[in-house]
Amino acid sequence: MWLRDDLPYDLTPLSNERPMARIMTYGYRSVVRAYDRWQKALQQGQLFSLPTALGGSSLNSKTQIALAYTHWLQDSNPDMSVYWVNASNAEQFRRSFLDIAQKCHIPDYDKPEADVLALVKHWLENEQRGYWLMVIDNADDMTMFFQPSESVTSSGMPTTTQQGFASYIPNTAKGIILITTRNKKLGVKLTRSRGHCDVKVDRMQDDEAQALLRQKLSEQDYTLEQLLALASRLEYLPLALVQAAAFMKAQSMSISRYFDQLNRDDKHLVRLLSQGFEPDEPSTSTPIAVTETLVITFEMIEVQYAFAGELLSVMSLFDREGIPEKFLLDYECRNVTYPVTSDSSEADINFECALGTLKAFSLMSETRMGSLSMHRLVQLVTRNWLNRKQKLSFYATQSLLIVSDNYPEGTFENRTTCTAYLPHATTVLSYKDIREGELVCKPAANLLHRTAEHLSHEGKYRDSKGLLEEAIEIRIEELGDEHRQTLESISNLVLLQWKLGAYEEAKKLAMPLVETLQRVLGDEERLTLTAMNTLALIYHNQGKLEEARRLFERVMQTQKRLYGYEHHDTLATGNNLATVYRDLKLVDESQRLHLLVVAGRKKVLGQKHPMTLLSMNNLASTYYDQKQLDKSEEIIKETRKIQEDLLGEKHPDTLRTASNLAKIWYESGRRQEAVELMEGCIEGRREALGREHSVTLAAEKVLREWKEEIVKYS
Repeated sequence: MWLRDDLPYDLTPLSNERPMARIMTYGYRSVVRAYDRWQKALQQGQLFSLPTALGGSSLNSKTQIALAYTHWLQDSNPDMSVYWVNASNAEQFRRSFLDIAQKCHIPDYDKPEADVLALVKHWLENEQRGYWLMVIDNADDMTMFFQPSESVTSSGMPTTTQQGFASYIPNTAKGIILITTRNKKLGVKLTRSRGHCDVKVDRMQDDEAQALLRQKLSEQDYTLEQLLALASRLEYLPLALVQAAAFMKAQSMSISRYFDQLNRDDKHLVRLLSQGFEPDEPSTSTPIAVTETLVITFEMIEVQYAFAGELLSVMSLFDREGIPEKFLLDYECRNVTYPVTSDSSEADINFECALGTLKAFSLMSETRMGSLSMHRLVQLVTRNWLNRKQKLSFYATQSLLIVSDNYPEGTFENRTTCTAYLPHATTVLSYKDIREGELVCKPAANLLHRTAEHLSHEGKYRDSKGLLEEAIEIRIEELGDEHRQTLESISNLVLLQWKLGAYEEAKKLAMPLVETLQRVLGDEERLTLTAMNTLALIYHNQGKLEEARRLFERVMQTQKRLYGYEHHDTLATGNNLATVYRDLKLVDESQRLHLLVVAGRKKVLGQKHPMTLLSMNNLASTYYDQKQLDKSEEIIKETRKIQEDLLGEKHPDTLRTASNLAKIWYESGRRQEAVELMEGCIEGRREALGREHSVTLAAEKVLREWKEEIVKYS
């Protein structure tokens, strides 16, 4: 128990501020709004007697807020008594009640076998005691409050009781109960039976974080930008900010130097956050650290909510944002066995309870779209904790298996899912050194192949190439160099080399690939025909037009016979053949075939599909060759607008369309506009394809010729 001048926290530096400003120093306008309501009730003589749970992450300053409120309450009500109960564990809870009994001289507390918890409860419930506030600090352990526990005698000896500590919380109109907890479920349960009132400690705002850092770094030089950068880097978590400030003061370190330390790498960040500092809280006199504070929460969850602990562990191995609930359900299916007699509802309830526990402890949150996320600091500390417990390899393996099984083929139709899952794929693929190797080689190769496929469709050819080469290396080792999956990855790599303008390298891969596919799978296998199509593309770009034409026509005839004209593969070959006809000056044949392909792709794929738009671009080029500039421009502008919305301005397909539009403008006499547009295309191609790509070099040549011509005739 502490009276007016005996609270275990020094707020002297804030003594000239209005009472609520003390709480604002620790942020949290949501808390201030709640306390403002209580202030009005007190001013009207209506004591706010509902028990209140102040909840939030273990890294939020719930204790400091409670202390600030305590000071304000005693300023407003000098005769009010304050009792502080440390609920961090059962022994501390019992000791706090014994201290109250001793300091208040509660009758019979010192008798042998006296139930001190019950004595304190009944003594405080006597309305003759006047108004009082009891702060139950760090009430996180559900089993401590709602399962049979031990009471305590006057001698400090425990005695078993069939009631949890919740039954010893006083209930009277003249008392205020304020509970600080990181466990929302417990906070709600403690207050629900008496009139539910819980206040969540939300994330600090910019100005709140600045105020806290200014107070803690009072003697240091800093800029507003530095304070904001530090707050953002530490995710506006008060305990992390206070620890950072304490470390900087102890080491006489500037903010900029500390920030450099934070940015070194994740391991260094965890080490910094493991540095203990002296707390301002009354509940402990030992140094605390962000990492150890979180670990206490993790270990409690692991013991009391085992499945929730498993979900937290596997979540920490994905990217921290946009985690699909589907991933966690997949983990449950792999690792949790339910009795044969149970139905699906048991699994559903178990899963929802586990998620609810993690939300209650503010270790994860759910977005409006239904995906899950976690603080970066929580993620890093969880991984470090798993490493210490030698469980990191298991969960790294599980995370890769889950993403590999759920990542779809990298087609345009799956683009939304592929894009959403890509950060998770990138994350789990980075665990080469810690995952269980042999178990995940094939799933890793599958995931590498599919993410490479997706990145290729997105126009990120160089990123795709590295992943695909890694997939091929694994598949050759695990499956052999003539396995279908290995050959499929090599086929995709040949196409990528072609897209990157590496025609000779592509040809060196393509020719033996086609021979192997014909021998292993046959001439009419779809993968064989795809590889032959790619080889014909290479011939085309190397200027071998007749060879390209013959091979395209052969492939297309086979595809029409096997799949029909409106099949995606047949239309793709038709598009390629039409471009060869154009370069052979067979303009009518080219235009006729392009018209058929555009109509077919619109029917099969829809107008807003990259392949349809590619064919529309090619069709416009035939009108350009025939000097039908208005018709060509109409198609090109329509195509470009859809591509910009669908693929983005920097996608190679969009840049190709823009380049064709620039040529139309130049021929139409809009030369300055054409030059500016072509300059933008060249810059985009340098970024997307590289400076040495043949397409980039060709565009630069066209631009030089234009500029020379403009100067010549100006």
